Amino acid sequence: MPNIKILFLSAVPQGRPQLNVGREFAKIQEGIQSAIPYGNFLELSSVWDVRPDQLTNIFLRHDPDIVHFSGHGLKNGLFLDKNGQSKLVNIDVLKQVFKNVADKTKLVVLNTCHGEDQANAIAEVVGCAIGMPGNIRDSIAMQFSASFYRNIAFGCSIQKAFAISIVDLKLLEVNENTFPKLFIGKTDAGLATLEKRRGYFLLSDNKIWECYVTVLAFSKEIHHMFQVLGVIPLQDLISRFRALAVEPSDINQESFHRSWINYRKESNPLFEIFSSKFPGYEATIPDALTKLKTNKVSNIDDLVEQCRVHFFNIKDNLDKYKEHQFKCAAYMDPILISDIKANKEIGASIQNLKQFSDSLTVAADDFLRKLIKILLDE
Repeated sequence: MPNIKILFLSAVPQGRPQLNVGREFAKIQEGIQSAIPYGNFLELSSVWDVRPDQLTNIFLRHDPDIVHFSGHGLKNGLFLDKNGQSKLVNIDVLKQVFKNVADKTKLVVLNTCHGEDQANAIAEVVGCAIGMPGNIRDSIAMQFSASFYRNIAFGCSIQKAFAISIVDLKLLEVNENTFPKLFIGKTDAGLATLEKRRGYFLLSDNKIWECYVTVLAFSKEIHHMFQVLGVIPLQDLISRFRALAVEPSDINQESFHRSWINYRKESNPLFEIFSSKFPGYEATIPDALTKLKTNKVSNIDDLVEQCRVHFFNIKDNLDKYKEHQFKCAAYMDPILISDIKANKEIGASIQNLKQFSDSLTVAADDFLRKLIKILLDE
């Protein structure tokens, strides 16, 4: 498969408010790099301070699949740089450029004032166009861009990448009035609109969407929590205990207890955050999943039911994890560390902590994949 070429263009002429286009470019790079090795098929290049007389040459030279423009504009055009001064290039001229010169381009992303109006017009001659609303904050626009190009790097279609990026903004509780807009232009068999996806009802019903976001946020929090605990704290705790079991010296005992303290320093805040975000999750998450099934799209019922199974698997494993964490704490008195029974109980509980941590990470990952599938699959 040929590489996808992304061309980042910017123009911030004198007399116009200065924009941090360098930071935006860096965020796009970060988004693509976070998907490596999948992102290796994306080629990102840039041209700064674009002049009108350069446009056709730039497109002929780079032959981009995706064009991302960051700068200023009006409803009827974009401001480019001409000898350091602003030069408005009419939107109709830009459409001619994309129609006759950049005819390979399938997507144009416009991070400009009135980006929605410009994108709507340009979408008439390219496959798709994304426009940022004029009231969007730079930080949010950059967050969207990083997420969007990361999704493209993972192999998502334009519509799928856009939808996931909107999910990310919703999870950040960004005002929906500032969301970027996707415009579908000319007919292209390779570009299916979101309305054709079975999960589109989620985006069009606020109450259903709130249920979906609640469940999605729950699965992401669980996944994050046990990824953090499983990578270092639990591994270190196991290795320190093994050393103590082989040689029950004061040094190894102190090292083991220090590792336990570090583990609690990591785990306690994570569980506190989780409890504050999802009080009574045992009832609220199944209830939210039930509401997802009360819709007219019957072919998602099986997926929702699979999510329910994953949830109860997570709940059971989480209960067992807490049980063994409590057992560990009960035997952590230094006086008991030489006790054979205490050693066996601590050893078994630590091994169970790691086992349930791994199970929770896998279950949350499966849960998350099923939830995304509800939204995006055909």
